[in-house]
Amino acid sequence: MRWQSASLTASSFLVLLAGCGGSGQAERTTPQPKLPGAVAHQLADRADRIASRLDAGDTCGALTQATALRSEVTAAINAGRIPQAFLEPLSSSVNGLVGRVGSCRPPAGGGQGRDEEHGHGRGHEKTKKRKHDRQEEG
Repeated sequence: MRWQSASLTASSFLVLLAGCGGSGQAERTTPQPKLPGAVAHQLADRADRIASRLDAGDTCGALTQATALRSEVTAAINAGRIPQAFLEPLSSSVNGLVGRVGSCRPPAGGGQGRDEEHGHGRGHEKTKKRKHDRQEEG
């Protein structure tokens, strides 16, 4: 299923973020770029929300969260909070995630019946009929 692929991508995104904070290997002498902890946590929280929505079958909610994640990543990049080394992999991961979530699908049944339940759409048939009757009379 498409949402399962997107859920896996959200999880992969979390792994990418976890790797951005450093490797913990002492033998490296060149300092590696690190994603600031606050940024990593903010983005990881959003990715968790995406995965939760997808697991619940809420593609509309997941798409909203994925779009918000993309906006947050873009804002962090524009603010200079994302090191150069992470710009491409992070942007690609987020864009891929938004694409995998897919489009927002209405609930089963197409949401029909809800308008009638709340009184929307009532009376329009009478108006149409009256106009039709007037045309036949005239």
